[in-house]
Amino acid sequence: MIKQLYPLPDVGLRKQKTKSGIYLYKRGKCYRDENKKVKRTNDTLIGKLDEETGFLIPNKNYFVIFDKPMPKTHKLSNEYSTGYVSCYMNIFRQLGISDILLNIFGDEAELISHLAGYMVPEGNVMEGFKDWAQDHRIPERFQKNSQRLSEFFEGIMPVDIEEFKNKWSNSKCFNSAFYAYDVTSISSYSENIDELELGYNRDKELLRQINLSVLLDRNVHLPLLYDWYSGSLNDKTYLPYAIEMMQDTIDKKISLVMDQGFHRSETFKDLERRGIEFLTLLPSNLKTYDDLIDKCNAIGFKHVDRLSNPQKRAKTLDITLQGLKLKAHVIKDQDLFNQQLVSFYNDLDRKEQELKLLQKTKKLVRPGLTALFNVTQSKDLDLAYEPNNEAIDLAISRLGFIVLITNHPSLDAETALHVYRKKGLIEKAFDNLKNGLDFSRLRVHSGDRVEGKLFIGFIALILRMHMIHCLSSHELTKNIGLKRSIKELKKINTYKGKLRSTTAPLTKMQKNILTALNITL
Repeated sequence: MIKQLYPLPDVGLRKQKTKSGIYLYKRGKCYRDENKKVKRTNDTLIGKLDEETGFLIPNKNYFVIFDKPMPKTHKLSNEYSTGYVSCYMNIFRQLGISDILLNIFGDEAELISHLAGYMVPEGNVMEGFKDWAQDHRIPERFQKNSQRLSEFFEGIMPVDIEEFKNKWSNSKCFNSAFYAYDVTSISSYSENIDELELGYNRDKELLRQINLSVLLDRNVHLPLLYDWYSGSLNDKTYLPYAIEMMQDTIDKKISLVMDQGFHRSETFKDLERRGIEFLTLLPSNLKTYDDLIDKCNAIGFKHVDRLSNPQKRAKTLDITLQGLKLKAHVIKDQDLFNQQLVSFYNDLDRKEQELKLLQKTKKLVRPGLTALFNVTQSKDLDLAYEPNNEAIDLAISRLGFIVLITNHPSLDAETALHVYRKKGLIEKAFDNLKNGLDFSRLRVHSGDRVEGKLFIGFIALILRMHMIHCLSSHELTKNIGLKRSIKELKKINTYKGKLRSTTAPLTKMQKNILTALNITL
């Protein structure tokens, strides 16, 4: 966009708020079609809102639509920002992604890298890419507007994406014994994507969606595979199909750590049949969960059951679930017990207050109030109650536990707990995808473009998670954060002289960031 400010035109405007700013569209005209239905022509992007002044930063459409003279273009400065671009291109080389992309996509590999690099700080709205590319001196052949980029996404072939997945997931980057697997949903307003359907929406939105699954290496904090499918399909139902693709793609042995949402006997049997070891959390609403805790409490937790954290103790029991032999690690966590006990008594007090009110108003007692109280109520709705101390003691005895189940023959409780706790990385991956990269919406309008854009988004997710992991793990940069780090990297300028190009001296913070990322400029 041309970096000059203009007053907002006095016409109907639509604002689209994105991670990279607020874009303004001139609304299309209304008309009636042959069936007398009111329709509107497409809205036209005319620029971006400068949020400090409230003025417009126009694009070329503004000058064409409102018949305004184009401002004179300025010559490019000999000094320009190179730090961030050099950084992400270097990271892609380190991870082997550059070579994989080059072998599959040829000359277009560099554009894919720049698009992924753009998404990390700017999100997945492509209207700003061309100006961003100009500002960062990306080669002119890659300085595409949003329409050309949509065509580029559409041209990325599924067979090429599958080849990338195969080479990336089998690269030397990955070495975990267990991989974390989970699913999220991405919503869209589009009417032209067949896979968009209503289903279980993790963000509680009443919109049609696709489901996106990710497989993540917990050791290196990097995603190695992804897949997307119809939003109406149940995750448990789709899992066997997803595993079939994983086994066809990944050459090494797969072991999975999964959320309790995948708990199903048929799923576990299918994993066992395929020779896949798994670890998952036993849902606390199952009778098996209560039975295991009661059994361990009856035996008693001893000194010998302690884990490395003195607040935790564990017992391992052999169990049979629908004919499948598993191990159950029953872990008692004193810190968790203390937290849950406070919540338990708060809930108990609320229920007693509700009973007192029902006693006064003579209204019918709901079933949820009788589990921890002995309640009698006459035909006239006269109410008497008292605490059920036996039930209360039993409920308290079941607080502070987590139960992990696995078919791994030699996985001890300490290791199982460590592995499962690392599963939280996949939640961070989804947060990075939806909030960091602005993929809470698809922002495409055809199925062919979804495939290509999700592919670029996956590479951007790799870049983002790698940078976050490196920065947060290094003593010099653990408190800086990704946003500030990229801001500092963008300040690194290069001067293009007549004979050679020279990079400006680096600040201490810039040096620390580059050290954490293992980059030398």
